[in-house]
Amino acid sequence: MEVREVLRQTSLFAGLSDAQLAELERAAHPVTYSPGELIVEAGTTDALGMWVVNDGEVEVSTEGYAVTRFGPGEYFGELALVAPLGTARSADVRAISQVAAIHLAREAFRRLIAASPALAMAVVGELAARLQRTNDLVGRLVALVPAHQAGKVDDLLTGAEAAAVPLLGPIEFALIREGT
Repeated sequence: MEVREVLRQTSLFAGLSDAQLAELERAAHPVTYSPGELIVEAGTTDALGMWVVNDGEVEVSTEGYAVTRFGPGEYFGELALVAPLGTARSADVRAISQVAAIHLAREAFRRLIAASPALAMAVVGELAARLQRTNDLVGRLVALVPAHQAGKVDDLLTGAEAAAVPLLGPIEFALIREGT
């Protein structure tokens, strides 16, 4: 499949015009990974970009626990595009099978969103949707805590659970912890 079509079928870019997709395509580079190959390493700050999976499957994990998997049409690493430079990656991403993907470099992408309010709003909308899913997940996790441990909710979100909710900020966590 051509790069532009892969991008068009991704929820993050589905609403873009042909001209915007053409700009995005110029910033994109096809990449391949072998089964077991580490694509992103947690804690590093040098993986400056995001990936859209064209073929194959990747697994996201933290502290040895699988958090999720992404396949064709799905993407990962998008936070690195908008987070402050030097922000550490929150999880490992490894190829489960042979993977063909599209890599979008941070600086090229940032130039595109600066010039395209539609693309910037698409990214904000998608990040907001992921944040909502994260908040829902945390709410379900907190509901599992017995009443006698309600004061220890901070302990709930360590290890794999904490990495599964990388978008949860201190305000949202405080609201959840207080049961609001």
